[in-house]
Amino acid sequence: MNISRIRQMATQGDMSTNALRYLLDCHGECEHLDFKETIELDSDYGCACFARDVLGMKNVGGGYIVVGVQDKTWTPIGVGSRMLFDTKLLRDKVRKGAGLEIEVDIVQHEAFISGAFRLFALILVRSAIKRSKLRVPSVARINFKQNENWGIRQGDIYVRIGDSTKRIESDVELQNLLDDLEARYQEEELTQANAIPSPFAIESGLFRLLPREYATFVGREKYKSLLRKAVEGDPRALVQ
Repeated sequence: MNISRIRQMATQGDMSTNALRYLLDCHGECEHLDFKETIELDSDYGCACFARDVLGMKNVGGGYIVVGVQDKTWTPIGVGSRMLFDTKLLRDKVRKGAGLEIEVDIVQHEAFISGAFRLFALILVRSAIKRSKLRVPSVARINFKQNENWGIRQGDIYVRIGDSTKRIESDVELQNLLDDLEARYQEEELTQANAIPSPFAIESGLFRLLPREYATFVGREKYKSLLRKAVEGDPRALVQ
């Protein structure tokens, strides 16, 4: 699992099938990735749980919730049928549970897994791109079933720590978390700055496209010949 890549995908708003496949292949959770076997929003308890998870993920820089993955084993089993949730409904649930307007989006993709097409829901929790804004976390603005141990209280701050959503208990705890995030992002930037530049003009998801100036290929003469014959021999192929 590459946590930096997951966070970058979330920042870019990647909700493609390729993004789903990459996340399923992670076989584990982190601050920016949460797997769920199913999601239930009709009850107050389900609404509160979802609002907490969204709020916690937003406060660490955004990420994904993938629905259709078995808990603990991370087995991609899919959901039985298309879920009756859309972006508006999800945002309404967060507003109901926490009194906040948070950008939450959902798409549903089919992926061929273990010999069958399986349906998954991919939920993206968006967050501020600028790191400075992470220093001002989103705070619950309303009380929602505050007398229940699973309820949300006005002023609560939630974050993702590892694979769990946790309520911040003190200013010191919040400051330590934000310092850790800042250090991680600085380390990521340093690593990227020292990395060897990619030769590809496009490197997104599973796509790798060389720039126009690459006119020759090295090796695999047999396959080059077969590929050329396949392309030139197909009248439907348009080559410019």
